[in-house]
Parts: sequence; structure tokens; C-alpha cells
Amino acid sequence: IAVIDTKDLLEQTESAITLLNLVFTLIGIICMILCFLVSFVSFEANIVENAREFAVLRAIGVSSRQVRKSYILEALANVLSSFLLGCMIGIVLAVSLSLQMNLFLESPFELAFPTASFFSLFMMAICVAFTASYIPSDRLIRQEIAYVIKSG
Repeated sequence: IAVIDTKDLLEQTESAITLLNLVFTLIGIICMILCFLVSFVSFEANIVENAREFAVLRAIGVSSRQVRKSYILEALANVLSSFLLGCMIGIVLAVSLSLQMNLFLESPFELAFPTASFFSLFMMAICVAFTASYIPSDRLIRQEIAYVIKSG
């Protein structure tokens, strides 16, 4: 005969879940830092490559604000589409693996979606997209149109 303390088991499970959520949050922050670095380098290269085209647009009357807005919207489209696609793929994989495990364990299916992590990473993704595109575009906009056209 064995005595099992279920209250202690529940406390251990809760602490394990809390630690696992902390690890996932740290991984998410590291991924956002890497996303910022890759986006920044990508947009810096994109701006250097297309600087002459945007200088011509500015020369024909497109405002600096509109040029900056186009860069920011491009970055937001890239980052948010990647974020949402990654979330959908992750949810499908998590559900399929959970259903397979529950089939063998004969336990009911329960989806525990980490809403706090989702929304915090979503907000970080928006900040990363904005910052990674704003800084390089700001450098281009501060330059004179004639200088950009001559150097391109």
C-alpha cells in the first residue's frame, strides 16, 4: 500500500509549469532580439540597395514621411505575417501531438493557449518591426536628395 500526497504533486506540477513558462518567455525574448538584428541588417541592405529609387521618389514629390511609412509598413507586413504563420503552424503541431498523446493515455483533450506570452511577443514583434525599419530609413531621409542620387 502506497500513500500519495496529491496536494504535493499538484504543487510540484504548478512549479514545473511556471518554470517552463519562464524558459519559453526567455526563448521568446532571445528570438525577438535575433529578429531585430536580422530585420535591421535586412532593412539596412534594402535601403542601401534602393536608396536611389527612393531619392527619385522624393525628388518627384513624395514626402519623407511617406517614404518612411512605406519602409515601416513593409517591415510590419513581413514580421506580422511571419508571426501569425508561425503561431498557426505551432498551434496545429501542438494540437496534433497532444491528440496523439491523449489517444495513448486515454485522457481528454485540453488546449491551454499561452495568451500572456502570445500578446507580449506580438507587441514585441510590432516594436521590433517598427524600430528595425525606422532607424535605417531615418538615415536615408536625413540625407540630401542630390547626394543620394549621386552616390547611388
